Amino acid sequence: MVNWICMAAMALAGFLAFGIQDIRAASPAKPPQAGVQIDWPHFRFDDKHTGYQPFETTLSKDNIKFAGNTWQAQLGNPVYGSSPAVVNGVVYIGSSDGVLWAYPADGCGQQLCTQPLWHSTYLAQILDGPAVANGIVYVGSQTDFNSNDGKLNAFAADGCGQAECAPLWQGDAGTESILDSSPAVWNGLVFVGTFGGTVYAFNAEGCGKSLCKPVW
Repeated sequence: MVNWICMAAMALAGFLAFGIQDIRAASPAKPPQAGVQIDWPHFRFDDKHTGYQPFETTLSKDNIKFAGNTWQAQLGNPVYGSSPAVVNGVVYIGSSDGVLWAYPADGCGQQLCTQPLWHSTYLAQILDGPAVANGIVYVGSQTDFNSNDGKLNAFAADGCGQAECAPLWQGDAGTESILDSSPAVWNGLVFVGTFGGTVYAFNAEGCGKSLCKPVW
């Protein structure tokens, strides 16, 4: 039976009635003008993962108490450990049944949105938040429900032209699943940790193959 997920976590990404800004840059050189959208590209917003977005121009301590949910999305299984990322008007989030979802950040014009822009193929389990950089969405997963082997998955942020999209490439993250460790992208590399306590680094552009080994 399909679960109806309210996805209250998306309030963090900006789906409140007062229209929280979605976050376009982790650390702009100067504050943007009022009304300019800013992306929330990965877990806890900025490169230091502070969780603090200093450029808010809509919400205040006076009006936050009036904020409310503006739309919801229908996913598969519940969301555990996957914080949404919002980039270029699209929100990305993973569900525990191993699917990465992409929805319009402004919703679909209805209270309940049942049609995503695109979703991933089955990835067994996603328990981490996606990270978006340079047109690529990165998210960790298991290999399948019969294997705890971790995988880093890379998708085109704008999808594949189909309703269901396979990864552009996957990274081999060893024999332990990626659990609550959201990818981080820096200096041409994407980093991810596993339940076994190991951090892996991959070339952010992949390796020209469907399965990539870590660079370290």
